[in-house]
Parts: sequence; C-alpha cells; structure tokens
Amino acid sequence: MLKNTNQVDAFQLKQLEQLRVLCKTTDGSTPNLYTHILEQPRVFPASLLYYEQGQLIGFLGTYFFYEDAVEISLLINPFYRRRGIARTLINSILPLIKSQNYHKLIFSNPAQINSEWLHALGFSYMHSEYYMERDDLNPLLHYKQPLTFHTATVTDIPLLCEFDAACFPTKEVDSTERFQHLIDGREYQIIIAYQDNHPVGKAHLRWQPQGATLSDIAVLPVHQGNGLGTSLITYCINLALSEGKPHLNLDVETHNERALKLYTRLGFLTQNACDYWVISINQLIK
Repeated sequence: MLKNTNQVDAFQLKQLEQLRVLCKTTDGSTPNLYTHILEQPRVFPASLLYYEQGQLIGFLGTYFFYEDAVEISLLINPFYRRRGIARTLINSILPLIKSQNYHKLIFSNPAQINSEWLHALGFSYMHSEYYMERDDLNPLLHYKQPLTFHTATVTDIPLLCEFDAACFPTKEVDSTERFQHLIDGREYQIIIAYQDNHPVGKAHLRWQPQGATLSDIAVLPVHQGNGLGTSLITYCINLALSEGKPHLNLDVETHNERALKLYTRLGFLTQNACDYWVISINQLIK
C-alpha cells in the first residue's frame, strides 16, 4: 500500500527511524532525511510511504530546496529490494514535481554505494557530505576571543545576502525571501560575528528540543585563516549549552578538510556520510 502525505506524524517518524537504522546496518550510511521538514505541514503531499502487511518497507521524501531542482531521499528495506518499489515511489512523485516545473532531481545516496550503477543510469556525481554530531555538556574555552556577536534581525537581511554572495556564490536560493522566513521563524536564530565593529561571519542555529543544527557557517574570505571560524562556532556551541541544548549537529562536504579538522577539534564526530547525484527528469524516465 502506498500512502502520500504532506506531514509525517509521530508514529510514522518512529517507523521511518526503524527503517533508517535497518538500512544503515546494511549500507553503512543513509540518505539525509531532514526529519524536521517531514514533521511540519507542507503545501504538497511530498512524502511517500510504502507499506506491506502494515510494515513500512519504503520511503521517499521530496525537498524543494533549489530553484531548478528537487532533492530526493529514498529508503528501501534491504529485504525488499529489487522488487521495483523504488521505481514505484519515484514514478508516483514525478507528477507533483513536474507540476511545479522542476526539471532536475538530486538524490542523496549512501556513501560509495551503487556509484557504477548510478553512472550507468545517467546520474552525475555532485559531492559528498558528512553528518557530524557533538554531544558534550562541557562548554568550550576560547581565550583569544576577538569577536562580538548579535542575533540577526530583518534589518540585517541585506548584510546576510552579502555574506551568502561572498561565501556561497553557487547557492541557488532567493536569499532575501529565505532570510525573511528564517528570521520570522521561532526555531531559527542567525548569529552575526563582528570584529572591531565590522561584520566578518555568520552561522545559523535551528533549535530542537534537546539541541540545535548548525548550518551556513561562513567567514568572509578576506578574514579566513585567522581563527575567526573557531571563535564563531565556539560561541554557538556555548550558546546552545547555556540554553540546555547540548546535542549539536552539522553537515560538511567531505573535501572541506579545513572545516573537518575544525569541527573534529571542537568535539564533533562523524555519524553518517552520503553522496549527492543529479539527473534530469527526462533522462530518468527514458
């Protein structure tokens, strides 16, 4: 039985977590599921759940992060693979994706799994990411503290857009609209770092019941290499601890050795890895 929904409920999330653990045991890693998005009501029924005899054996999540592409996460119970369930899920979500005029699909895939098969199907490799976690009650000491910090407001949106343009030039988002949404939302906090009253960096915190997700960590290129990233992340970690939220996580591209060394030094440990592949919808349905 195939069920589509615009909001995954608590029981379904529990089933999905059980499926994720089973897949990780077999594959070594899993796609990024973005459960914080799945549990929120969305405009479209963008989550598909495939059941057999009451057991969740397949899941497809659709995420509208990009201007011209849709990200897909796909899980199939290892004992039910090679039965066409993945194809059924993909074909079921394509009408929705096409109706919104998207032409490319980005799949997050368990790291180093099925690479040759994906190439043969016409997928192009994009990059790989680690998912890292920090779970430590001890605050960090940073004696050389050259920065001051404040929480961004709507008046800072032009500055935040400048940061993204300088630090993430390939990001395909409407920054103004995005930052307005983040600042308006209670679950997000954007920290801006200043050195001698000049803005030099930023980081996003998405608050969760027991912790926070760190993202969009950026230091302007001209100021990189001077320890400012360490100061910024240290501040964010200690801020989360002061709020009683010690469980922190973040994603980082695997080739970003400087960031990996920094996050590891600050207590983050790698928990998952996934590869990202892209294909046009026309190629996929040939």
